Amino acid sequence: YGRVNPDKMYNINPMQLAENVILKRLDFLLGFIREKSGELYNRYVDQLEKKIQSLIRDFDTPKENLEIKKKLSNYNNLNQHSKLTKIHYHFLIELLEKPIDEAINSEEVLIPSKNYWLIVFGIRYYQVQALTEIMDKEEAIELFKEYVNQYYVSVKSTFKHFETLDEMRNDHIEDSDKSTDPEFDVIYSTVEDGRYIVRNNNCPAIDAMSDFEDKELVYVACCFGDYQYAKMSNEHFVMTRDFTVAEGDPYCDKVFHDTRIDKEVKHPTKEFLDNMGPIIKKSEL
Repeated sequence: YGRVNPDKMYNINPMQLAENVILKRLDFLLGFIREKSGELYNRYVDQLEKKIQSLIRDFDTPKENLEIKKKLSNYNNLNQHSKLTKIHYHFLIELLEKPIDEAINSEEVLIPSKNYWLIVFGIRYYQVQALTEIMDKEEAIELFKEYVNQYYVSVKSTFKHFETLDEMRNDHIEDSDKSTDPEFDVIYSTVEDGRYIVRNNNCPAIDAMSDFEDKELVYVACCFGDYQYAKMSNEHFVMTRDFTVAEGDPYCDKVFHDTRIDKEVKHPTKEFLDNMGPIIKKSEL
């Protein structure tokens, strides 16, 4: 741990990122809300359009380049909302900080880590924020969490299945060893008594959102999905946590339990977590 690059760049395909990270989730979110209430659905679409529109510059993308209608044919809900789709594309395009033609037509674009994480999680923050602006905040948060849970279930087939926590740990270690340009400082425990602990000493995604005022919404947008990751990996796995960088703690703990062994789902003490290893400081990067 501690081998991190604070100036990491991400090489992305802009339009693929838009499809996989933004549009698929947004389409599912709209369908989820529509099933709950048609009236809420209409209000949400209007509010989300206003919110994202307020975040982007007023510029036009040639329709023949973006091919909105063609792209929307794959979506059951977004196909009725070309404007909402277009401004989500524009949200991404602005964060690429490239000429618009390059942003649309390039298969590879290098962007700073901060911009990458703002594309991935910033848009989710605004999506849940828009929901809180048209209904009770706590009810909106619970509704968004329910959406996250259902979305993960819908894409369960895309997750790796691990029969044991040792398999999960080995996969994490292998990914870490393969990374030549890491930006996350992570400590991995051994698996003991059906329990495996991951401690993130930093979080570039949260750092990218340091200016976002509502930390509760930052947590919902960035961190809540971790619980479903455990369940999608194995029906017997659950995750517990006490600390997150998003909520102002010095690290994030993710404790995975195999309930076939750790039947009581016992979370480690703060003292144990504190003593797992040193915490990286920004001044030391």
